[in-house]
Amino acid sequence: MLLCLQLRKDYEDDKQRVVSRALAQAQRDADTVRRQTEERCKDEFAEEMKKVVQKHKGEISATKKKQWVR
Repeated sequence: MLLCLQLRKDYEDDKQRVVSRALAQAQRDADTVRRQTEERCKDEFAEEMKKVVQKHKGEISATKKKQWVR
């Protein structure tokens, strides 16, 4: 009976270690994906802002040219 209890305890301990490792790895993977996604979004935002600023400058320039023509 004692052997059975010890085996059961060992099994539960091993199972808990495996689950803990799996959860830790899943958390690391999720963190990595989150960081990569944040970096990609930041880069895309910066590129989009450059385009918007460039377009805005072009519109301002065109407006100024129209004002001077009149």
